[in-house]
Amino acid sequence: AVEGFFVLSGFSLYWAYRDRPPFDGASYLIFLTNRMLRLAPLFAAALLLQVYIFVRIDPANIPSIGRFLANLTLTFGFYDMSMSSLTGGWSIAVEVVLSVIFPVLLLLQIKLQRRFVIVIAALAILLFFWQGKENYVAPPNHIMFFAGGVFIGYLRKEGYQISPFVFWTSLFAASVSYVWINSDISDYGALLEGLPRITFSTITLALASIFCWSDFRFSRNGVMPLIWLGEASYSIYLLHPLIFQLQRMYFSYLSNYAALITCVTATLLLSWFTYRFFEKPLMSFKLGIRQTRYG
Repeated sequence: AVEGFFVLSGFSLYWAYRDRPPFDGASYLIFLTNRMLRLAPLFAAALLLQVYIFVRIDPANIPSIGRFLANLTLTFGFYDMSMSSLTGGWSIAVEVVLSVIFPVLLLLQIKLQRRFVIVIAALAILLFFWQGKENYVAPPNHIMFFAGGVFIGYLRKEGYQISPFVFWTSLFAASVSYVWINSDISDYGALLEGLPRITFSTITLALASIFCWSDFRFSRNGVMPLIWLGEASYSIYLLHPLIFQLQRMYFSYLSNYAALITCVTATLLLSWFTYRFFEKPLMSFKLGIRQTRYG
């Protein structure tokens, strides 16, 4: 799921910036500022809630000032992923690292066009021989997926589409392959090495591709719940582990099923509230990038 997230992240950023002029120094800083305005505020709020939980039930895990600041600024992805204090927080730090290199990938895509696939292949080869690949959360393990998303965005822009029949057939084949590879490998870390890595990466990129290239149309009413889940997905991702921790703090007497229903319901409601009244207003403060054409 996390690899698919990075593919979609690369695709989404490419789609948002595909027709804009190349980055210069000022527009690059504006782009990074906007990315931090999107990622950091909710991360900081979740971090404060996590510290509160640590104070109440696990004082030994209260982060030091240095670790707290590294999380607050989302800079630990550049030097020490083990400093993450949030469940899943490492992936947001990786997203910050990928945002820093996105303008470079975008420039390469513009220059190389279809030949950008060479960059993806080079990243795959480097990853295959990289000695640190066993550290799953390290940013280099995910650059290839992000670059693949950029390339998928380019192909979608060029008009590549597939029919509904190919869509459903490919989706079924990819899903069966996922089940097969996950049932064959007990240790998830083994997916980072050898043939499993190549197979897993190919399936992930294929899944993202068939969704991005499909001309299959859903009715708007039918996908409204999915649209909402997509909009609130960042809140859901960061808040659901905290909701489960709070449930164990204050409602530990609930049965497993009652706890699950309570946590899922609370997560969805809190995520909707957070997106509507916290994330969405902050997104309106985005800085504009000058639409100047550069030579």
